[in-house]
Parts: sequence; C-alpha cells; structure tokens
Amino acid sequence: MLNVEQSNLQWLIDNKSIVTYFQPIVSVKKQAIIGVEALSRGLSNTGELIMPQELFSKAVESNKIVDLDRLCREVSLENYKKSSNQDCFLFLNLDSSIIDKGVVGS
Repeated sequence: MLNVEQSNLQWLIDNKSIVTYFQPIVSVKKQAIIGVEALSRGLSNTGELIMPQELFSKAVESNKIVDLDRLCREVSLENYKKSSNQDCFLFLNLDSSIIDKGVVGS
C-alpha cells in the first residue's frame, strides 16, 4: 500500500485516478444479489493502490474531501453504467462531513 502525499492526491483528483470495485449486496430473504456497493480505491501515478483510510485521511488534511468524495461518486457512476450490474441497486457511499460544509450540487 502506498502513502499518499498532498501532491499525489492532487494528481489523483486531476486525473480521475480512482478504481471502483463492486461488492455484492445479498438479500437473505430472496437468497439473491439485489445490489452492489461501489467501493473506491485511489490509484497512484506509479500504479499502486491507495486504500480508502489513507486516501480520505489525506483528503481531510488537505481540505480536498469534497473534491475526492465527488470524484469517487462520479467514477463509480461511470463504471456502473459500463458494468453488467445495471439490473441491481447501486449503493453509493459519501463522506457525511461534506454535508456540514454546505455543499450543493453533484
């Protein structure tokens, strides 16, 4: 795992360097997959994965949390449209701290 520095974080945001993984959400009652949760990982300029804890911690420190959170959702939606999961619900996460920042829009 890579330690993300502020300059690397800005590069990641500017280049939309986010990888999306879709984790199945299973209904016990239906015994079927009913949706997928979009999980984001950063991808450094050297091709190494950056885990969410490190990525979002650095974004908070650098006052880039709104930009990173918005980017993760944007990339997740783009990847969902290209996936074969479109007959399932899509579960998106967001950093609740951005609500306190009065962010409006996407």
